[in-house]
Amino acid sequence: ARAGSGLSLDHARVRCLGLPHDFVRAGGLTAAIVREAAERFEPAMVDVATGIEAQGVPSRAAMARFAEAAGTVSSPTEGRP
Repeated sequence: ARAGSGLSLDHARVRCLGLPHDFVRAGGLTAAIVREAAERFEPAMVDVATGIEAQGVPSRAAMARFAEAAGTVSSPTEGRP
């Protein structure tokens, strides 16, 4: 999918790639799936754009839901120097 399309990865298909932990997970993330995406892939960070929009405009409520959902995931790098 092209950037900004709001389409998400098929997590089951991507898992086998053996991605390093120092990557950014982006594309199609929403509050409903950010936790699963972060727990499956343990990225250094996540990026969101269309996943926090309502009718094409960034939404404070959607932003808050996303931040809350993303904040429930512990970082794989916590405690690393």
